[in-house]
Amino acid sequence: MFGRLNEFLFGKNKNQKTEELIEGKEYRLEINNDPESIDMIDWLSDQPTSEVIKLVKLIEKSNQNIGTIIDTQAGYSKNTIYIATKFADIRNKKFKIMAVENDGLAVIDLKKQIWEHILNEEIEIVQNDITEFLQYVEKNSIMAVVDCGTSHGMDDEIGQEFTHQIHRILNPGGMVSVLHYSKKERSKKNMVTRGVNDLKKLYSPAKFMEEEPWQEINWKHQGLIHHAWTAVLKKRTQDEEKIM
Repeated sequence: MFGRLNEFLFGKNKNQKTEELIEGKEYRLEINNDPESIDMIDWLSDQPTSEVIKLVKLIEKSNQNIGTIIDTQAGYSKNTIYIATKFADIRNKKFKIMAVENDGLAVIDLKKQIWEHILNEEIEIVQNDITEFLQYVEKNSIMAVVDCGTSHGMDDEIGQEFTHQIHRILNPGGMVSVLHYSKKERSKKNMVTRGVNDLKKLYSPAKFMEEEPWQEINWKHQGLIHHAWTAVLKKRTQDEEKIM
């Protein structure tokens, strides 16, 4: 399934420019002690973000075997580690997370977390640009995708290509979890903020149905209020697309 992908990964020069990760990161504020809560969760903590918890719960309720999941911006590992821990020992041995991250320092932290949690067989790190990487993934081969803070770093043209590739690689019925800064967000000038109608242009309802509907969430960090849209979407089958 990943023949072209392996050729792409191991045939490329992997020298990457490492950037400082101190400034420019935003985090959610933890407001309760329940690690499975779908409320605001601190991005500085080891807890996963709310839309990823929803995604995992939907997968657990489904009858499908666990396959490959792609985290499109693995960052400091919390969502990747959470998903891997949940699915490492259930249903089948085909489970794999492909953790994509282009920043060298974040990759170092991710490797450390993987070994500390003994998840090296479940998680494969891909240090590359996500828009380039997705082109080499086989069509209809992925069970789920995590878009946590990835698409709000893209303009409309790149964002459309990104979601097109997600739709192409997902199995029919496969899911994508999304967290994206809303138009109310003012602190992140280097991010593309979007309203829910803009997000529905990126993730077209003709191709994706809402398993968990779009919801605008707010959180406070270092005296600032932040705003984002979240959802869990499911790729429509061909019959469902015809109805649309």
